[in-house]
Amino acid sequence: MIVMLTPAEQEALGLKNVSSTTKTTEFIPLDEHNNQDNFDNINETTASYSDADSAPEEKEQRKIQIKEDYLNFKKDYLRQKLALLKEQTEALKSIAKEICMNKCKEIVYDTNEEVEPTVEIVNASQLIKLLHVNPEITSRDMEADCLLVFFYARACPFSAKAAPHFNALARAFPDVKMVALDALKYGGTNTVYGIVGVPTLKVFHNGRPYGKFNGTEYNIQSFSKFLNAVTGKHAQSQVRND
Repeated sequence: MIVMLTPAEQEALGLKNVSSTTKTTEFIPLDEHNNQDNFDNINETTASYSDADSAPEEKEQRKIQIKEDYLNFKKDYLRQKLALLKEQTEALKSIAKEICMNKCKEIVYDTNEEVEPTVEIVNASQLIKLLHVNPEITSRDMEADCLLVFFYARACPFSAKAAPHFNALARAFPDVKMVALDALKYGGTNTVYGIVGVPTLKVFHNGRPYGKFNGTEYNIQSFSKFLNAVTGKHAQSQVRND
């Protein structure tokens, strides 16, 4: 039989409160807010482990995609730039061709006589007459007399090497008058026409210098290219280096 004592009887008998001797469990319950925070932390930790596993792979794929996009953009840019450069080059060639070309009056030969074009050897006075300037012609776009002058010196080995090619050039371009002047013998003309060395090949249009041969190979092919560039004329006979 269980006897239930009242608190007063327990106190009179010197007994302690049973409830006070009950061992309590050392457990601190969390409130609702703290419970939710811990749950969220657990979820975030779990998610972070998942992200950590997938992040490197996704990052690498993203890098590859960015690199491919950049390369494609660069290819398109270079294609457009190349196309633009081609257009500009063609335009510049056309402009340069128009600027360099002189409109030369063609030489008319007597059809009743067989005349072989040759290089005429002239002196200083004859050259000055040939280079007479017509004041009514103000542009090289206007038709005028063209003259190709070969300045040489008898004692110059380079002049001697170039001379036969210049003589052949007269036969290849019969519609361009060509003359030769001994620059050493007629030294006074050098300053007037800007001759600083021999051999020198210059084209004059209406008595004015409009082109100088700057090549290093004194042969008929080089001379022909030069003459074509400044006059637009083409050789009427085959040009060969013999």
